[in-house]
Amino acid sequence: MIIVQKEEEEMEPTKSKSSSASSVKKTKKTEKRDVAAEESAHEESDVQVKDKRKKKKSTAVPKDTAASSSSSSSQVDQADANSPSMAIDEPNESPRSSTTVTSTSSTSSTTTTSNVTKTPQHNGSISHNISTPIQTPSFQKLLSMTTPLASPGGRSSTAARLKEREDLIQLNSRLRDLLASSEQKDNEIRRLRDEYITTSRQSTDQISNLEKKLEDIEARLGNESKLTVELSSQLQLAHQDARSKEQGHQAEIQNFQNKMDETIKKITEENSQLVVALRNDNSKKVMEIESLKSDVRQLQAELLTRSKEAEEKAHRILESEYNRTKLKEEELRNHINQKDAEIKKLKTELKEKEKLQVEYSRKESQLQQTIEGYERQAEDMRDSVNREWEIKCVQLVEEQNAKITQLEISANSFEDEKEIYKSQLQVYQGQIDDLNIKNHEFEDRIISLQKDLDTKDDTISQLAKEIDEVKKAARKVQADSKKKDIAIAMLQDEINGKDVKCNSLQSEMGKLRKELIMFTNASPEQDIPLTREIEQLKSLVNNFERRVKRKREEDEDEESNQDEQMNGGQQQQQNQQHQQQHDQQQKQQSEDFQVNTISLLSIDAISECIRLTVSGDFEDGVSISGYKIVVTKPDSSRIGFSFPENIVPFKGLNIINLFTGKTRPGTTPPNEFYWSRPNIWESPEGTIVKLLTPTDEVLANVTLPSNGLYHKDDKQSNCLIM
Repeated sequence: MIIVQKEEEEMEPTKSKSSSASSVKKTKKTEKRDVAAEESAHEESDVQVKDKRKKKKSTAVPKDTAASSSSSSSQVDQADANSPSMAIDEPNESPRSSTTVTSTSSTSSTTTTSNVTKTPQHNGSISHNISTPIQTPSFQKLLSMTTPLASPGGRSSTAARLKEREDLIQLNSRLRDLLASSEQKDNEIRRLRDEYITTSRQSTDQISNLEKKLEDIEARLGNESKLTVELSSQLQLAHQDARSKEQGHQAEIQNFQNKMDETIKKITEENSQLVVALRNDNSKKVMEIESLKSDVRQLQAELLTRSKEAEEKAHRILESEYNRTKLKEEELRNHINQKDAEIKKLKTELKEKEKLQVEYSRKESQLQQTIEGYERQAEDMRDSVNREWEIKCVQLVEEQNAKITQLEISANSFEDEKEIYKSQLQVYQGQIDDLNIKNHEFEDRIISLQKDLDTKDDTISQLAKEIDEVKKAARKVQADSKKKDIAIAMLQDEINGKDVKCNSLQSEMGKLRKELIMFTNASPEQDIPLTREIEQLKSLVNNFERRVKRKREEDEDEESNQDEQMNGGQQQQQNQQHQQQHDQQQKQQSEDFQVNTISLLSIDAISECIRLTVSGDFEDGVSISGYKIVVTKPDSSRIGFSFPENIVPFKGLNIINLFTGKTRPGTTPPNEFYWSRPNIWESPEGTIVKLLTPTDEVLANVTLPSNGLYHKDDKQSNCLIM
């Protein structure tokens, strides 16, 4: 709006100038009418020139647009430079102007008028900003391509006005095409913006859900990782003690070296003696340091062995308890089986004794019957038989009575034994019930222990599955974010291209506006008036400006509403957080960048490449001779690589590439090294990579994940690489 107001303010003095110029030209018209009689003789030649122009226009229109556009700019410049010296009589100048007009119309019709520029925000949304307002066109090109204005009755006035009318008609068609193309591009930009907003919303929802899941899982794993944290803290304390001792020894060595430097200038003989003494001390300190390192390694080994022994002891104790309970259960079952067998034996004996008792009772009844028969016989025989038979009968009766008494005694003894056996059976039954109760208790305890083991196994498997799911979801989110970033970049490229086209169209519209202002300031001829075409062009330009302003206001309203709905007042906080993160990254990068240092940049187990960063000063540089890379595999096997001697020092910030599993080719750059040992990265998960100095000081210690990829400070931007 400010630019349009400035242009309107510039138009006002031009209008005043045009009114003054028109009054001056009216006075000149009267003087030129006298000359018109002299020029009537040349009218026939003008008619011939018009015929030639029409023929050349008909031949110049179907030419290729690319060739005409390239030639139009040069011809316009020539027309601007040679405008005061041009003459209508020359037949070769008019077709040039006609070809330039057609070429500009053809080239402008292919351009687009998208005025929306997009800039990516930190929250994943795109802010649409309307570019500078489009200026109304003018006709400077037409004036530069045509001959200067002649007198009202001149030879070139009618031909120039006819040509200008045709050019104005062409400009009308061009402006209509530009309006149609601008509508299409605006619709496309709206559609792309809506699609991006929906995708950004979905991505933010997915990321928030995944972050919640990650927080829950981290809270669960935090309780289980306390033991490992304690062990790692003990290891760190041991490392810190060793490092503090090493630093103290190094400080002492430096003090000795400073003393040596001071005494060199004074006494040469004492210097040699001190050097020998210091070397001996240095060797002792190195031995002590090595002994401390061996102690640290022993402590690490002891920690590993103790942890393994603790696990084995727990496992053995559980196995022993389980086996002991099983043995007790088997013993109880055997005892119960024995008691069951004894009970069965007693039952069989009782049955046999009952059978004997039944037999004895049966025999007793038989004997009673025989006794009664004998008594009957005795009674019968008393009357008929002698005394001897009576005596015999008495003896028989006594024998039978003795047998009956014996049978009664045996029956009583059987009943006593029966009662004894019944009491023993009751005692055995009580013991069996007690044993059954204990057996049930042991079974319940075994079942509870088994359930506890099953629950622990289930929780471990669930946690492992949840960790795998979270990793998969994080990978999916990273892939989706990368795809969205690529799509955003493509959309940004398209928008930039459209912005470039829009800027080119704006420049052309500005030129046309200036030309129109110059044309409106020019005095109209009475023979061929152009007011109607100029008014049409003005109305088209005003409509185009109104549509652009309305489109800009609608886009700004939609953008503000979408920002309020999506962000809800969180956009400023996120922008502040991103700004703080950016400042922190810059501070960390400025702090991390140190001169004369070597660090581990990245490890790629797939491409078998290790990259180092070497930052040296620009005077002496830094040499990597003697530095070592030690790889410890998951099976605790160690492999090492040492950089060769006499390497040229590196100045500035450089990247060193170490390729593994490959032999050195014929010619290599100085920052490439080759380690020919194969099968280093067979199982990358759990592989430890260390960077050591020539004095075996650890500069970097990295444990590779399952994908075998590592990069230093993935969250920061690597902007310090030269």
